[in-house]
Amino acid sequence: MLRGGVIGTEWSMSVRGIDSHDAASHWRTTLDYRITPKLAGGIEFNPHTREVQPRATWFISPQRGELPSVVLGASADRLSTPRGHAVFLTFARSDSKSPISPFVSLKYSTDAGQFAVPFGANLRLGKEITLQSIYDGNYTHLLLTKGFGSSSFSLIFARTRHWGFQVSYGF
Repeated sequence: MLRGGVIGTEWSMSVRGIDSHDAASHWRTTLDYRITPKLAGGIEFNPHTREVQPRATWFISPQRGELPSVVLGASADRLSTPRGHAVFLTFARSDSKSPISPFVSLKYSTDAGQFAVPFGANLRLGKEITLQSIYDGNYTHLLLTKGFGSSSFSLIFARTRHWGFQVSYGF
């Protein structure tokens, strides 16, 4: 989402579909609005459950020197839990000399009333092509993403069992 240290577009929208029998994770549409250069808020909508949930992402601090970037956010966590919200604090590092960018989070799930420590890494494979591996505290997911400027397409292997896709567009 960040370009030059700020959220790159005023609006962003995504649609995700997962080949799963779980209605909570099968479809998701998001719409976010850039409130400030580093804060976005929006909604998530699931047509199967008719659930509408608020979401927010605050890029607290960009990466500086040896310090990681810091992001605070809240979203419906449907790939990991069937209900409620996830509130997360994520720390990430990237280095222009390395194709690997690790991250770690502290996540609180309102559904389970528990904390988890998601972690993973992004592997830069080429210009605007990234492979992400993430353990979300319950499941492992793989995402292969190709960027196209302010839009992207991801092939998803959710819970290492279910294939899916995500299309994102910024405007």
